[in-house]
Amino acid sequence: MANGEIAYLLKLFMRCNTMAASYKKLFKLLIDRDMKKKELAEKADISIATITKMGKDGAVVSSDVLVKIYSALGCTMDDIVEIVPQKDQ
Repeated sequence: MANGEIAYLLKLFMRCNTMAASYKKLFKLLIDRDMKKKELAEKADISIATITKMGKDGAVVSSDVLVKIYSALGCTMDDIVEIVPQKDQ
């Protein structure tokens, strides 16, 4: 699946309000690579606040941010984001 298609599906799922994005895979990847959030923020040219926001369940970030992250890490969107059922609030 192309990255543009993944971004489109991510937005579509979020609008349905039954699915949410989980970035647990991103944080596991950072641990596996022994990389701090601050290092990722600098390498991807995004704010540490954005990365912190991604640690919260159901956080929504732009596709531009996701592209910067997976480009900086040399991975794909599938490696950093997962679509999961939204938890009841």
